[in-house]
Amino acid sequence: MREKYLNTERSFPKNLFVIFLIIFIAITLYSKMVSANTLRDCTFAFDEIEIIENCTAVIESEALSEEDRLRAYEERVRGYERNDQPEEAIGDLTYLIDSGSFDERDLRDLLGQRSRMFVELGEFESALADLESVLAIMPDDIGTMSRVVDFHRLHGSDERALELALAMRDVNPREDFANRVAVESLIDLGRAEEAYDLSTDLIEGQPDDYFNYSLRAHSAVALGRLSDAVADLEAAIELAETSRSAAEFMDREIAGLWRRLAQVHFEIGDMDLVVDGIDKEIESDQTRQDRYASRLHRLGYLPSPFIDDMVVFREGLTRCLAESCALFDR
Repeated sequence: MREKYLNTERSFPKNLFVIFLIIFIAITLYSKMVSANTLRDCTFAFDEIEIIENCTAVIESEALSEEDRLRAYEERVRGYERNDQPEEAIGDLTYLIDSGSFDERDLRDLLGQRSRMFVELGEFESALADLESVLAIMPDDIGTMSRVVDFHRLHGSDERALELALAMRDVNPREDFANRVAVESLIDLGRAEEAYDLSTDLIEGQPDDYFNYSLRAHSAVALGRLSDAVADLEAAIELAETSRSAAEFMDREIAGLWRRLAQVHFEIGDMDLVVDGIDKEIESDQTRQDRYASRLHRLGYLPSPFIDDMVVFREGLTRCLAESCALFDR
């Protein structure tokens, strides 16, 4: 009898351990089940209000792992975005960004997302700061650099846009976007001569690329060298005409070159050549006639913005140009 008692006494600690282990496993499984269910409610809600409410309940739940809590924040951001609540979305995105739980790729996406929310609120400095943070993560990514450059051109500084454009050229010297931004930024900074020299270097490197001639024409106009601009635009048009590959895209490009040539002739005062340029522009892209007709109508030179008769259109255009009207003003 005593031996049986002693055996029971010795086995009691082991049995107690097993009982506690079973309880711990049960609690863990229950917590995961509750977490999964609440996250499912958060993820598969039917509308943005339900997403926000369900995710808020999940976030406030105590039986939730940090990983699941972060997922709930991500889902609530989605609800806030769909419900046009950028301030609330920024709050949750900031929590996620500051959590330190994401790799560089996910962090880049979160920063880009928050930047868009800042733009919606008109907080451009904050948006730009996030874009610069994205660029710090991916310093050689052309797509990211392009977005940051565009933003600087609109809301930042020409100096920074130029710096980034030149960095893009280091990554890919034939990047048209970078070359255009570099030239335009130099002009905007009052360094048109440098812009002209850069364009000339581009032409020497790629003499068959019409785009480089159009860039130098832009620089020439800024310097007041209108005859040089005409020569470069004519060269650009000739190259573009002989190298068109994707017809619709090149039609728009060529139409744009004809328009710029017409603008330069307008500055010179060669109104007959302006008309010829506009004719060629419309020939390359028929949709542009409607734009001119609308402009001429607003200026009082056409009775209607919808003119199909080319004779009436040309008469209105000619009268407008004879009076040096603001045809090309925006």
